[in-house]
Amino acid sequence: MAVEVATQSMAEQLLGSAVELGRRGFRVFPLQVDQKKPAHEGWEDQATTDPTRIDAMWRDPFGEPIPYNIGIATGDGLTVVDVDVKGDRLGLESLEDLKSRLRLDVATFTVRTPSGGLHLYYDSTGFEVRCSASRIAAAIDIRSEGGLVVGPGSTVGEGTYEVQSDLPAKPIAPWFASLCGVHTAKTGSTQPMVDLDTPDAIERATAWLRNEAPLVIADSGNGDHTGYQVACRLKDFGVSESEIVALCLEHFDEEKSHPPQGEEFWEAKASNAYRHGRLTPGVLHPMADFEAEDLDKPESASPKPGWPLAEPPRRRDPAAIPVRRWIVGNTFARNFTSGIIAPGGTGKTQFAIQAALAVATGRSDIIGRPVLERVPVWYWNQEDDMDELDRRLAAAMQHFGVSWADTELDGRQMLFLSSGVERPLTLATRGSSEEDVVATPQVGQIIRQINDKGIGLFIADPLAELHKVTENSNEQMRQVWGVLRRIAVECQCATAAGAHTRKPDGASSEGHVGNVDTLRGGGSQAGVMRTSVTLFEMSEKAAKEHGVNLKDRHLYVRLDDAKTNLFLKKPGATWYKRTSVPVGGLDGQKIGILAPVTLLTGQTDEGLLNILAEALTNLGPGEHKLAAVANEVDPALRGPFADTRNRARAIKELFAGAATVETDRGQMHLRVEDSVGSFLRLDAASSEAFFC
Repeated sequence: MAVEVATQSMAEQLLGSAVELGRRGFRVFPLQVDQKKPAHEGWEDQATTDPTRIDAMWRDPFGEPIPYNIGIATGDGLTVVDVDVKGDRLGLESLEDLKSRLRLDVATFTVRTPSGGLHLYYDSTGFEVRCSASRIAAAIDIRSEGGLVVGPGSTVGEGTYEVQSDLPAKPIAPWFASLCGVHTAKTGSTQPMVDLDTPDAIERATAWLRNEAPLVIADSGNGDHTGYQVACRLKDFGVSESEIVALCLEHFDEEKSHPPQGEEFWEAKASNAYRHGRLTPGVLHPMADFEAEDLDKPESASPKPGWPLAEPPRRRDPAAIPVRRWIVGNTFARNFTSGIIAPGGTGKTQFAIQAALAVATGRSDIIGRPVLERVPVWYWNQEDDMDELDRRLAAAMQHFGVSWADTELDGRQMLFLSSGVERPLTLATRGSSEEDVVATPQVGQIIRQINDKGIGLFIADPLAELHKVTENSNEQMRQVWGVLRRIAVECQCATAAGAHTRKPDGASSEGHVGNVDTLRGGGSQAGVMRTSVTLFEMSEKAAKEHGVNLKDRHLYVRLDDAKTNLFLKKPGATWYKRTSVPVGGLDGQKIGILAPVTLLTGQTDEGLLNILAEALTNLGPGEHKLAAVANEVDPALRGPFADTRNRARAIKELFAGAATVETDRGQMHLRVEDSVGSFLRLDAASSEAFFC
């Protein structure tokens, strides 16, 4: 696919490369100059192989070429294996493993990225392959349905995407398509959610056309797509196909189309909106929230003839069986729903926000648990307004050093945040019978949004405010959790809900940590979720075990696995320390975050040093007799400090040589000046403590 370069400008080279890629059957669209992000909204519908349309998209209104980078839309018969080598990622090693162990054929059209990674193109016609990140192997991403890659000829910084193997795209092996996972198609229903062309719908559509709709500039290269977007929005308002044409001709074409496009143009756009638009007609109509549908109702009340059947095992090759698709290790998994169980005021909301941020950015350190797949995340909170959610998110981003650019991946938004304070979300409500529960139409919209944006994790919080059923009814609450499970299965994503405990807030957590039965409401809820975690403040017992001063234990929160159907439960907790972060523009207000910490136990030398550091800090700078230091140590501690008569001796033995301990205040150096000394000195300026 050589392009003449001697006399061509960069813009002409990129245009030529885009046309050639289109000729090869790749659907291309413009990316921002020297960037990986799409140049325009709606790139999915812009992508084309038509050389005339490609030429128009890469030129300005005066016909001059624009040096847009080249985006290639994946899916619809194209799957790209993205081998990542940035930083210390081992994509090439993983690729070698796929070649040697599973016999993956890599003799296909291949592009080398500026970082040295690879894009391997496969013809996946007949398969709807799922996009994923590091799911099938470390540092191996799959770009397919709804995804994109940067095409050869594009430049980012000083680097260029170059063709390495100029071969036809090889047909994807069925076993490899199965390993990648099947995509849930993003098709919207043509069955309206409400009556079309109501006075409210016409009024809202007319106001939008006059005041908010974008201009249609025929010579811009995007006029067709903008017209299609306008027609789709009117359909979303609940306007019929014929009425879309009438409204556009009456209120839009003369004023906002340059030049006016006429009836035939708008008939085509209205038809395409109803044929290809992703959302259901009337989804933005105000009445769409108030009609319920039973998602658990089968398609047919009559079973298929001869069903059910006793069937033998499928005898599948173990290598071809998809692995469980964990997004966060032992916490959130695709196709399953999880519970986040905590008493009020523990930090459940902040934990959920940090979990969303961790998964959206691929940062395990933000949550203290391994993020195994970086995916888009949608967090819905029904308790806090958007200002409060913005504060909490800003504090977490500031503390962990996350920028807005980190919340995007190849121009794709990875984090979505919504509040239900002004417009509450209802997942389920009562049906016609006492125990019957139906899902609201909002659930259908959630499914469409998840599929449309490729969301891999949906968190809703708190569950108690997301339904209108009896919380203590086993059957009704089982069906509420079943709605979340239905979303997970239909979208092949992970879902989770925040839920309150049955114990009073502030009561002791002993006997409740890691116990799914502490969940408030009907006991059958736990049967639907496959994993769950509990979040509790540190107890007095745990504080003593970890050498934390009792007056500081409220600063520590523990996360424990509660239900572990999918893995072997292990002892131990993930610990967090409540930390305040000043957020700009709040007049000195500080916002709390949960900082993952590692706590030592009081049964090790390191733990004892940590206990001593706490005691010395309580005493303050100056010289202190060992007896005073010993008295400062909590008498309830076990181990060498348990015997009050021998504490001073135990402290001296602990200081048999130089030592360093990591405390919550930073490093504190503990040094022996005199092995027979009877004083211990703390120097606040240097953070050094020593005998003297």
